Amino acid sequence: MACQMFISDQIIYLHLQKTGGTHVTELLTKYLGGTITHKHGRLDCAPAGRTVIGSIRNPWDWYVSLFAYGCMGEGAIEGRLTAGRGGLALATLRRAARRPASWSGLPTIVARQTVGHDTRFWRRVYADASDIGAFREWLYAILGTRVQNMVFEDPRTMRLHRFVGLYTARAVYLYSDRDAWDAKAKKISNFSDLADFYRAQTVLDRTIRTESIAGDLAVVMAGLGRPEITETMLKQHGKTNASKRTSFERYYNAETIAFVADRDRLIIDSFGYTAPLVIS
Repeated sequence: MACQMFISDQIIYLHLQKTGGTHVTELLTKYLGGTITHKHGRLDCAPAGRTVIGSIRNPWDWYVSLFAYGCMGEGAIEGRLTAGRGGLALATLRRAARRPASWSGLPTIVARQTVGHDTRFWRRVYADASDIGAFREWLYAILGTRVQNMVFEDPRTMRLHRFVGLYTARAVYLYSDRDAWDAKAKKISNFSDLADFYRAQTVLDRTIRTESIAGDLAVVMAGLGRPEITETMLKQHGKTNASKRTSFERYYNAETIAFVADRDRLIIDSFGYTAPLVIS
C-alpha cells in the first residue's frame, strides 16, 4: 500500500496515497521534528500515548487524482495495468517476494492477471489526463471486477472488490488495527461487516482532510499543546506536488457520481462527504 509513516514524540501520522500526505509530512517534520519510516506499511507499533492521525480526501477527487497520476506514468497501479503479460507476472512475483506469507494463492493470481489482460486499453485511457471520456472508462474498469487482482494489492482486500471501491479498501486496510485485520479480514463478506469492522478497529484519533489541511492540522497542533502553530502560519507553506489539472467535478456525470457514491459509501458516510454537482 502506498503510504508513509511519520513518527514523533507526540504523534504517528499514516499517509494514504493521493491525500496530500507528502505536504502534511513536510509540515509535521518542520514543526515537530520526527522521522519518516518505511514507505509501504501500516501501524506496526504501539502508539505509546501518541496521537495517531491520517489523511482523507473526497472520494470523487481521489479517483481523479489517481487517474491523473497514472497518466504521468507514475504509480504501481499504472505500471501493472500497462505492463505486458511478462512484465505483469514479474511485477506480481516481486510483490510476492516482499510479502511471501500473504501470497499462498500466487500461481492462480498470476494466471488470472495474465490471461486476457488488454494492455492496449490501459495505455489508451492513460494517454491524456484531460480526457474526461477516458477517465470514465478507467473508473468503470478500476472499480469493476476485471482487474481486482491487480489493484487490490493485499490478497485479502481482493475479497472486498464486489462491494467496495479501491479507495475504501485501501483506507480500511491502512487505518485499521493490524492484528484485527489479519485475523478477521477473510471473514468480511459484505458492506455491513466491513463498516462494523472499520468503526470498531480504526486506529485513527484524528483525520486531516486534503481539502482543509492547514485548518485541520492547526487543530491537531493545538491538541498537542502547540497553539502557536496556527492555520494562517501553515497556509504560508505552498502545497507540495500541487496538481494543475482542471476541477475534479468536470470528470463526472450523473452515472459515475452514483457509481463512486455506491462503491465508497463507507468513506462518504464516515467523513460526511457529499456528491459533487453534475457539470457535464
